[in-house]
Amino acid sequence: MKELFSEGSFFPAFRKCKSLKEHLKLPKLLNKDEVVSESMGCLKCGRTRCDLCLNFLDESKHFNSMGTGIRYQIVDDLSCTTHNVIYLDTCLKCKVQYVGSTATQFKVRFCSNHKSDLIHNKGRCELAVHFNSSPHLLNNIRFIIIEKIHSTNNVDIIFTKREAY
Repeated sequence: MKELFSEGSFFPAFRKCKSLKEHLKLPKLLNKDEVVSESMGCLKCGRTRCDLCLNFLDESKHFNSMGTGIRYQIVDDLSCTTHNVIYLDTCLKCKVQYVGSTATQFKVRFCSNHKSDLIHNKGRCELAVHFNSSPHLLNNIRFIIIEKIHSTNNVDIIFTKREAY
């Protein structure tokens, strides 16, 4: 090595390891608001075998009320695996909307209640009563998750108030 490099051309140097803050901070080129808004909305879970996401869930950052015509922004990051949600069912055939809520994952509510009620002609909810009152196909129904309830206190009361809104 002495033959390749002259004496004194190398000296020991130490580099500080990255702190946790440096590992977690956002890239300098991106605005924090832009990063947050990219992930907000009702998004599909990404699993290739998720029947709900593939056939019934609308991906969107907003939703429209057919009753008032008002467009609302979705301000949470939501998917079929999200708990404590308010969701909107839309009958594409009749242009009627229903609002519902669940404390469990939305996919559990959909598979164990809604889809089963629609297929087996059970009228346990307004959506099933509407769906089975006149000829509908399963592809006439669409869902969008519109809000997550972040509070764990009095969830039932919050659900009732938010559904009515």
